[in-house]
Amino acid sequence: MRNLVLFVAFFCSAGMLRAQGIFPGGGHRLYDKAQEHIKQHRADEAIASLEKCIKQTPTFSDAYIALATLYCDKKQYVKAADVFQRASQSCPNCTNTFAMPLAKILCRAQQYEQADAIISRWQRPQQMNLQLKQEYERLKRNIQFGKYAMEARDTEQPEN
Repeated sequence: MRNLVLFVAFFCSAGMLRAQGIFPGGGHRLYDKAQEHIKQHRADEAIASLEKCIKQTPTFSDAYIALATLYCDKKQYVKAADVFQRASQSCPNCTNTFAMPLAKILCRAQQYEQADAIISRWQRPQQMNLQLKQEYERLKRNIQFGKYAMEARDTEQPEN
């Protein structure tokens, strides 16, 4: 019973926070609608809802993340990179947050020079946990290898 009371109190307070504008105004309904579309495996409808949500509330970072994730799932990495670049421009406080995901997606889109520029400008935290440090090092190696592979020329022609 006590857990039920806490559960109801949490949802009521979340509703009041939305009504007071602490959650991004207007866009939360479209975001919730997009989440329902995602649960029902209707990616195209979710993408449309998230695009509308971003137009209504351009500083709602969760909408950008969900939209980029959908584009990645559809293997549309250039569109996903565009979403993170728009997010960095719309949410100046989040630019540092979007640096790693944007660099990863640019690698997948084979845009290694841009990924290198993004990761070089990234303001790394003074203290990185081991997982983040390993992820950063792996990303740097992938970028360097991708740049090398794109510049390398074929030296031999295969013979039948």
